[in-house]
Amino acid sequence: MTREQALQEAVEAAEAGKRLAASAERAAHGGGDPQRYAVAGGVWADTARAYTALAAVLPVLRPASQPECAVCGVTDINLVRAAAAGWRLVLGRPACAFCAGRFPDWTCRQF
Repeated sequence: MTREQALQEAVEAAEAGKRLAASAERAAHGGGDPQRYAVAGGVWADTARAYTALAAVLPVLRPASQPECAVCGVTDINLVRAAAAGWRLVLGRPACAFCAGRFPDWTCRQF
């Protein structure tokens, strides 16, 4: 499961809990039994919290073509844009223009 899928499941579970809470409120005001709706809504709320906690620990996936600076972790849209923005390979690892500027010239080369 990806982070986006877990977040989508959390949203859907929260919406289901919201619908059941509204049903419980209507039942309470209409003289019905709100207990069964409240219990089911609580289960969906717990499910939403569980999916949210799962999404918090799952990594954010980036496209494989999106370069990441090995020094500071900043990303760029694609390799062409990164090269145009002054990115360099520092000792074989990609570095943004700012980070590459901190290394001696002999350690840097263009993409």
